[in-house]
Formats: sequence, structure tokens, C-alpha cells
Amino acid sequence: MNNLISKGIKKIKDSFVDSDEPINEENPEIELAMEKQGVFSFQNRELLNKYVDDFQLLHDHYFPTGVVGNWKDVSTANMDKVQFSVIAESGLTVDVILGGEDMFLHYSSQDDLDYLAKQLYSMIFRIIGMYDWQEVNYTGFLIKNHLNHAEILRAWHKDEDQLITLAQNLYMQHIVPDYPNNHADKLACFSDKDRSFIRDIWKKVGNKYELDNTHPTFLGFANGTGSVFAGLVFKNKFGVKTIKVNIFPAPVTNNFSENERKEYLYKQIATKFKDHVEDFDPEIWAADQTKESDKSEYEVLVNRAEEDKQFFSKIAQEISLNYLFL
Repeated sequence: MNNLISKGIKKIKDSFVDSDEPINEENPEIELAMEKQGVFSFQNRELLNKYVDDFQLLHDHYFPTGVVGNWKDVSTANMDKVQFSVIAESGLTVDVILGGEDMFLHYSSQDDLDYLAKQLYSMIFRIIGMYDWQEVNYTGFLIKNHLNHAEILRAWHKDEDQLITLAQNLYMQHIVPDYPNNHADKLACFSDKDRSFIRDIWKKVGNKYELDNTHPTFLGFANGTGSVFAGLVFKNKFGVKTIKVNIFPAPVTNNFSENERKEYLYKQIATKFKDHVEDFDPEIWAADQTKESDKSEYEVLVNRAEEDKQFFSKIAQEISLNYLFL
């Protein structure tokens, strides 16, 4: 890692080196490469395939442009293990090794993806945080890591920023399922005007339809990045169902005017709210809220939930058709 940086700005050209071909027992090129390297082969090929596919999925959706991914089978005689690497534009690399029972325990349709994302962002935050601390507090850090040259140090800092952005992307998709794709070098954030506009729209909707009095929740990172998503809660004062909608800033690549940003945010609110209402099934929701044996409570909840759906459907239709009419 440090050798790459010390040689100056070195592009990493080979992305996903080991994943050019599907992994299976009949792939002689991969098996031959393993024999030459003198390493043991990952025995549970289905499990390995799934995690490699997950890594590719995260790469395709959340890696900033210039950051590449690589994986390598590092199994031992006693344990299946795989190393996943994220490599920034000038070569700064963070590695995560997974293996053993943990990989198998998290093997499911979604859990393994969440597990891999968490391992990656946790390690990136830890490693880059350690580098930042050492750079500030250890006088020999720059010389030891061959960073005592302005151009190389700038490249190092850019690499750190890219990897932190990747970690933030992975963290956000881990906690917010509908977090959008992001390949930019930084996260999109709400401006102060965006935040005021969202609060104003929610207040107008709440007042017009007499919704329960809640406030939008904005989430950001402690490093001052800004708010990267807003959570809006819609609840009928006299109902039982709550509709929660996540709103995201305009992508950093979109050079929107102020009015265009407002329209982008409003359409998100209207469209996502409508989608949530249409997807809401009162019978399924009521069944989840009650015990199977309690049919009377179930019937009451179904009726009230159906009333809520009608109530929310009316709101969804009106705010979708009338931009800023409120």
C-alpha cells in the first residue's frame, strides 16, 4: 500500500481481478492460479460466489468513480477465507478478510449483503481514522510513509476522501434501504434552503390534512458533511397506520437551479408517498400486528387500516397532481 503511494500517482487498472470468470470447480484457470500461488481453495464455492456477487453489487452501486474493488481467495488448510480490497485512485488500499462461521451464519438473501457492507465500512472508518490521527499526532508519519512530497500527500488525502465517501455510501445503504446509487467523490447534501423547503412542505401537508404533529428528521455525519437524507412521517391523527418516506438530496452531478431543486424534492415526496400508500396492504399489516388466534382484534385493525389507506390515497392523489398547490 505505502509502496504504491511512494511511487507517485499510480492508477489501479485491474478491477475485480479474480472475478473475471464465474467461480466454480470447473474453471481450470482459477484452479491453476491457486496452485501456482500455493494457496488452499475455498471449499464452499456457492458461499464464495454469493459474497463475490454481493461485492460486485456494492461496487456497481456505491463505489466512487476512481475507486476499484478486488477479491482474493486466502483460504488456509483449516478455514475458508476471502479477502476483499477497496483501492482508491492513487493506490491507498483497505482490506477486509472474511471467513469461517460468520460468513455462513449471515448467508441469506439480504443478510450477507448487509454483513459485507458493514465489514467494509467499519474497516474503512477505522483505518482512515487511524491514519488521520497518526498524521496529526505522530511527527514521523509523513516520512515513514513516504508522503513528504506535496503532490503525493495531495493524492493520499484524495484517496482518503474517496474511501471515506465509499464508507459513508455503504453505511447509508445499510441503514436506509432506498438509498440511491452514488459514484461521486462526495455525498450529496441538503442545503439550508432545501431543509427549509422540506419542513415547509411537510408543515403545509400536515396542516391541510390534519396529520399528527411530527417533524422531518435529518441525518448527517459528524465530520460536517451535512444532512444526507430526511425522514418524513405521515400519520392520521385518528388512524393506526404510519407512512414513512425517505427523501434524498439532488445528486452532486446535477447543476440544478433553486426552483429545479425544489421541484426535485417535491416530486420525491409526492412519488414516494404515493408508492408507499399503493404498496400498503391492510390485511397483511393487520395480520402482522395481531396474534393469529385474535380474530376480533384483527378485524378491527383491518377496518381501520382500510380507512387509513383511503385517507392517504386521497392525499397522495392530490399532492401528486398539484405541485406546490398547498
